[in-house]
Amino acid sequence: MKRTILFVFCILYSIVSSSQTWNALGIGIWPSNTIGTIWTASIAEDTANNLLYVGGHFDTVSNFNSNCIAKWDGSKWDSLGAGLGGGAYTAAYAICNYKGKIYVGGNFQSAGGMAVNNIATWDGTKWDSLGAGINDAGVESMVIYNGLLYVCGAFSKAGTVSANHIATWDGTKWDSVGAGFNAEALGMGIYNNNLYVGGYFTRSGNNPVNYIAKWNGSTWIPLNNGVNNTVAKLISYNGSLYACGQFDSADGQPAHYIASWNGSSWNSLGKGLREGYFGGVQAMAIYNGKLYVGGQFDTAGTILAHNIVTWDGSNWKSIGIGTQNHVIVLTNYNGLYVGGDFDTAGGIIAHKIAFFTTPAGINELSSAYGEINLFPNPSTGIFTLHFEEAQNMEASNIEIYNVLGERILIETLRSSQGDKLIDISNQPNGVYFYRVLSENGNCLGEGKLIKE
Repeated sequence: MKRTILFVFCILYSIVSSSQTWNALGIGIWPSNTIGTIWTASIAEDTANNLLYVGGHFDTVSNFNSNCIAKWDGSKWDSLGAGLGGGAYTAAYAICNYKGKIYVGGNFQSAGGMAVNNIATWDGTKWDSLGAGINDAGVESMVIYNGLLYVCGAFSKAGTVSANHIATWDGTKWDSVGAGFNAEALGMGIYNNNLYVGGYFTRSGNNPVNYIAKWNGSTWIPLNNGVNNTVAKLISYNGSLYACGQFDSADGQPAHYIASWNGSSWNSLGKGLREGYFGGVQAMAIYNGKLYVGGQFDTAGTILAHNIVTWDGSNWKSIGIGTQNHVIVLTNYNGLYVGGDFDTAGGIIAHKIAFFTTPAGINELSSAYGEINLFPNPSTGIFTLHFEEAQNMEASNIEIYNVLGERILIETLRSSQGDKLIDISNQPNGVYFYRVLSENGNCLGEGKLIKE
């Protein structure tokens, strides 16, 4: 399977920001020119080492050869020995912190010059193999469940054990997981203390499981009728399991590239995401209480959105001007790390990787309360703020932010003012965000402004 630059994050680094902002990580990552399609991601924390690990299909990080994996310490990039090598399409697709070591899976035959098969460990100074490793096209995703490392992908054997696209590693030996699947498994997630797997498969042994299945400890079971095409990523959020991928229906109901499972039935997320491509939506992460979704799209529900959006459980909201090209992975660790095939994010230069932070609420783009709004919108920069219940606005503030999260205006509102003119005509044309805060800091209303 071909892939473009694929990032898998093992987040070991913390950055704190007080306003919505995009940041580049040095001069970023420079990939090989291979074009690709499907991606997966993983996260692991090791704050003692204070590092960010990034893996994928790339040659260069900053100004040195990295061979598909590198680490970021908050100010500079560094390599992991000789990195990864071998194979027709060398790449790291999954990173996980398990039993004090960093596990890296993907499609490679060497790590630090040592012969390995598609999976290896890094202890901070050297690489090591996991027995005979994983055969065939290698590892797509890893997750820790019930004390074991679960590994899924395109393989048929783990070590010397037959394992149809999924296996476990306990630190010393490999084992299979039931009958496995009839085709490649791409993503795994834990929901209500159960393991779920998605991918290209439609059967486990003789049992039908349409692209997604649940492990009950002895066998894989379907989620009703499943979905009608590939599931690439799974994540638990707000009491449900969310699945994204290439499908456009779940249990026979319309669900464009993303849907949720509540344990007994499927639900769509509004009108879903549009203008995807082969692989649909690839990335999900939870940040500031919201589900962030990334891929290649320009519409989420009924709003315009450039490759990255949020879902708050009811509505889609865009993230400013988004990224210039598609998002491949999202990972939260005291902020949102965003990887993909882009060269700009939020309007700043960021080669293939960026870091996004925002306090809760600033990136909201639809009014939380219908009685507060600004009009006309778009405008030349003069807006009218209208609120129906003026008595509730005493000593409230309105704040305006640009797409970089910089506050460009703050004004106090008074109940006697009624409608209020807001003037940002001195600012460049573009998208801006507003929020109205009560005297005690509660958000009364928020939205998007367009100056043209």
